[in-house]
Amino acid sequence: LTRAIKYSDGIAMTQGQDKGKVLQYLLNKYSARKEAIKAIVFVDDTQKNVTNVANAFKDSNIRVDIFHYNYLAKRDADFAANVGGEQDTTNARWLRLKKVLKSTVDNNGAIS
Repeated sequence: LTRAIKYSDGIAMTQGQDKGKVLQYLLNKYSARKEAIKAIVFVDDTQKNVTNVANAFKDSNIRVDIFHYNYLAKRDADFAANVGGEQDTTNARWLRLKKVLKSTVDNNGAIS
């Protein structure tokens, strides 16, 4: 691993690193008795992460159940393609919010 990992309350922030390798690292670092871990349930919305975890544990004695969560995939694809003008609407809302923030917060972060 080349970058720092933040781990808190069962959540690991991996900074784009291979989640399979990160999970192996965390298990090695924090498990007093690795043999006590019998199963892992891994859920992710990115196929690359699902594949990396499957590859990392393919020869392991630990049961790994992996789920590719893709419920939002169509919505994300539609947004990226600007279907129904959603991207335009979101951008317009952001620009209005940015204008309000700029008028109410000075350069030091103080609210007027």
